Amino acid sequence: MNSTLRCVILVAAMAGAAAAVVPKTWYIASAKDVERGDVEGLSVGDDGRMALAPTFEDIGDTEEAFVWSLAEDDRGRIYAATGTQGRLYLLEPGVEPELVFDSPQTQLQAVAIGPDGFAYAGSVPDGIIYRISPEGTARVFAHTGETYVWDLEFNAAGYLYAATGTGGVVLKIDPTGLVIGPVLDSNDRHIMALEPDGYGGFYAGTEGNGLVYHINDDDEARLIFSAEEKEIHTMVLGPDGKLYIGAVHGRRNGADDDNEERAPGGGVYRLEPSGAGTKIWQAPYPLILSMAVQDEEHILVGVGPRGVLYRIGVDGEAERVSDLGESQPTAMLSRADGSVLIGMGNSGMVKRLGDAPGLEGAFTSDTYDADLVTTWGRVEMHADAPSGTRIALDSRTGNDDDPAHDWSAWRGVRNPAGGVVESPAARFIQFRATFSRTDVAPTPALHSLAFTGQQVNVAPVLAGARVAPYRQARRRSSNESGNGDDASERPATSRSSSARENAKRSLVMVRWGASDPNSDDLAYDLSYRRVGDEIWKDLKSDVTRQYILWDTEGAPEGLTVVRVHASDRPANPWTIAQSDEVVTEPFLIDYTGPVVASLASDVRPDGAVRIRGTGQDATGGIHAGAYSIDSGEWLVFFPDDGMFDSPEERIDFVTEILEPGSHTIVVRLKDALENVGAASVDVVIPDR
Repeated sequence: MNSTLRCVILVAAMAGAAAAVVPKTWYIASAKDVERGDVEGLSVGDDGRMALAPTFEDIGDTEEAFVWSLAEDDRGRIYAATGTQGRLYLLEPGVEPELVFDSPQTQLQAVAIGPDGFAYAGSVPDGIIYRISPEGTARVFAHTGETYVWDLEFNAAGYLYAATGTGGVVLKIDPTGLVIGPVLDSNDRHIMALEPDGYGGFYAGTEGNGLVYHINDDDEARLIFSAEEKEIHTMVLGPDGKLYIGAVHGRRNGADDDNEERAPGGGVYRLEPSGAGTKIWQAPYPLILSMAVQDEEHILVGVGPRGVLYRIGVDGEAERVSDLGESQPTAMLSRADGSVLIGMGNSGMVKRLGDAPGLEGAFTSDTYDADLVTTWGRVEMHADAPSGTRIALDSRTGNDDDPAHDWSAWRGVRNPAGGVVESPAARFIQFRATFSRTDVAPTPALHSLAFTGQQVNVAPVLAGARVAPYRQARRRSSNESGNGDDASERPATSRSSSARENAKRSLVMVRWGASDPNSDDLAYDLSYRRVGDEIWKDLKSDVTRQYILWDTEGAPEGLTVVRVHASDRPANPWTIAQSDEVVTEPFLIDYTGPVVASLASDVRPDGAVRIRGTGQDATGGIHAGAYSIDSGEWLVFFPDDGMFDSPEERIDFVTEILEPGSHTIVVRLKDALENVGAASVDVVIPDR
């Protein structure tokens, strides 16, 4: 997996200096940087600060797949509602979990303690609410008529309120189990969560459109908030008296998925009593599974599908408390003694969040891809390591993006506060920071990590070169706008040939393409030679553009090639400078026209004229022939053998019948570069 770690390039260079292979320094200095790696036993602050995370104490193992809900009675006993076998467990410190009720349902999704001290459990798929004594005596308390009972809450008068689905209603049930009726019939299919408002009423959150309703103590319901997300999965009344809402990311009912701006994860909102809501935290994962008050300033939030526990301040500041891995924090409970219990999905465990940090933890960074083989240099760690604590830093490198494929072994960085990476040069690098402390020491903290590397210099790459005749741009008149550029120095393109004039035939444009893997500035040296010669002659040096205009008039005629040599010497010491070169296809230098020799004429009786002679070209072949009578139009003729294809051709053709009198016949030959040679004869056509 290639890294996108935030990088800052430190280049100490004067303005206008050439680019070069220079050291680059990358920083791991934010929560996003840390999230890309793996964290074990560490908490991570909003600013990327890492410290040893609080430990977890195992309260009990239900041996079920999921713990869906937790409740505490007035004697401090904990009830855990589980699935997928629909069982209720009683947990007490130091005692194995006790199965108190094995329901015929597949899931017990909610549990609440009634004023009578009994546990009330809501089930799936028959929507039955059971009443269970601490001794395990159970009976059906109420049939809701719904499929799901998602949450249960009691009011001060002893009435039970049930959040249900698929009808999306909140039911009120009297102490005898009589369903009085819905106090809220929402527009969604599910009421997922209920939370007391502290004044005898409740908040209710829905799935489908992410709605929050308030039900007052007179059972009057009104809609007070609509979230961006599709589902209000969990809610908790915060220590500041405001409602904190955990919203699950997803498409809302009726939303157009193609046009919807989709956030990367679930969100936590703070809702004022007036109903005004503010999103105070965007989770990096889509599921907000559970919430609980931790203290007077913080709320604990459990997310999934990767089980991670976060602590969110009432001001929105977030800290990643712990990574739970495959176990998901599906239920939370703030106990009367101030501790927080967490019920786990996938493991069925119930854990207590400890107060003291653990003794060990580790952070393994994401792999960083430097694009090319890189020599790794200095690494600096900004950290606090009080007496009795330690943060050990290791590195490893490789040339495949998967560290499992032939990477080097982990090597320690000596003096990480200002040491040097000792792993071998390679394209990819990864770091591991290991935290430890003694029993009596505080936690060490890592604020940021910076590491520097310099790419190994790699040769530039030439992508080919070509030579073509130059066509000069049409010069603008004095009343035409222009930028002052010399037209003779600007490359011409065939697309604009209609606006161009023929330039000197000896001018050619040499072009080439080049790139440098290190993004170095390049210099180009050009030389040429005739095909068959061995010695290259210098043409032009230290060219910075990827073309030159060459007047070949001073070069010998014949088939010629140009060599382009690219070097990254402007950006590197000569000892490590790299180069590449390419040679063009042969092209013809020819500025001498054909010679028309021994031109003779014979007048035929009908008035036509037979023209004979020879044509010769010293450099290339003769490509075309034409004649003109008395400065008239040019008429094409072919050589004696029917094709112009050689340096020497025999001329033998007959003109059309001419009028009596004197005439001048001019014979013209052209070579491939349109060099011209001509000769003429005078003839007299007698009267007929």
